[in-house]
Amino acid sequence: MADPNVLHLAHYTIVVRDIRLAEAFYAKVMDADVIRRSWNPVEPDPPEGKKHRRFSQLKLGSVVFDAFEEPFGPWPERRNLTQHPHYAFEVKSLKESSIRLDEHNIPYEWITFNGPGVGIYFSDPDGNHLEYIESRGHSKEGIKFGDPDWPRLQYDFDPQTGKGRLVNLPESTGTETH
Repeated sequence: MADPNVLHLAHYTIVVRDIRLAEAFYAKVMDADVIRRSWNPVEPDPPEGKKHRRFSQLKLGSVVFDAFEEPFGPWPERRNLTQHPHYAFEVKSLKESSIRLDEHNIPYEWITFNGPGVGIYFSDPDGNHLEYIESRGHSKEGIKFGDPDWPRLQYDFDPQTGKGRLVNLPESTGTETH
């Protein structure tokens, strides 16, 4: 039985390498609002050896999440290209979401599974996998069934322009991206 004292998930935390880069991505690409910070963006970053964990609390629709800088690693040399854990955001229109990603040069892939929904999968600059999903009402015709081809969806992000640039990674598995 569910604990009646628990109301809802208050927030979740994504781990990032660079808080400024993460904040630029979520604010510019996904249009999230920064609602709280543990750091002052006008102050210079702490020097190596003096770094500490900083976070930005963001709001996207009704979802609140923290981007939490982890300066102490360890970070893999390459982004996670094989696992499926991701954060999904329900949207009104996948078409509008895909246009927004296109405007920022963020690669993505349309995917469906056995459930009723269709999603657009993409990653943030630190390799956290994300999804925009329409749980009901979107046609599955012509939509790939199964996991995204993560190697084809990798890019470098420029926080000044808010744009992605594809990176050269090993040959893909042959699936199409939009």
